[in-house]
Amino acid sequence: MTDCMETCHVGVPYPHGKHCDHLAYAEEMLTQGRISMIKIKDIEHLKRESNYDDCDSDYFEGCISLAGGLARSSKRIRYFADTDSWEVYHEIDEIEEFFPSTKKMLELTNLGMAIEQGALYQYDYSKSI
Repeated sequence: MTDCMETCHVGVPYPHGKHCDHLAYAEEMLTQGRISMIKIKDIEHLKRESNYDDCDSDYFEGCISLAGGLARSSKRIRYFADTDSWEVYHEIDEIEEFFPSTKKMLELTNLGMAIEQGALYQYDYSKSI
């Protein structure tokens, strides 16, 4: 029996009733050179790209570049402007964290340091082949 498949907003096929694994797809597309990445300039840029306003697609998908680009730590991030709170999903260990403020998020994650070092990138699906 074959699962009924759906296609997500970036063209990734996935079984009906399940969630699409965008991050694994992005890793594969990056490896093949089929999508690019946009560097996050500052915390305000991250807030704009990850702002959640009652739409499932309003979140940041990207990575922290490690070891000069030899490795990546993929993240999915949502920012809730009305409460200044954050959700951060770490692909590597499938852990989701909630932070009640921007200050706490920056204190308890390495995202602030990654932004300062120019190592936080957003996956850019608009140029996928």
